[in-house]
Amino acid sequence: MDLKKVRKISIIIYSVFAVLMLLMVITLKAPFGIAAVGVLIAYGLFVSTFWRCPKCGKALGYLWAKHCSDCGEKIC
Repeated sequence: MDLKKVRKISIIIYSVFAVLMLLMVITLKAPFGIAAVGVLIAYGLFVSTFWRCPKCGKALGYLWAKHCSDCGEKIC
């Protein structure tokens, strides 16, 4: 998958997590928190699966990485 798409999808997933947490705090309803944890797990799985260097295949770490820390390949 294209790393620009992965970055955008990751930001969207993380934003959904933030909105669910905010809803939980405002409404004091536990189901929003439970859903937020599920979204956070999905975010972690998505990033660990797709946010990898196209050259060496190693995990890139932060979403704002500009270069692979292992091989130096330019990212996005």
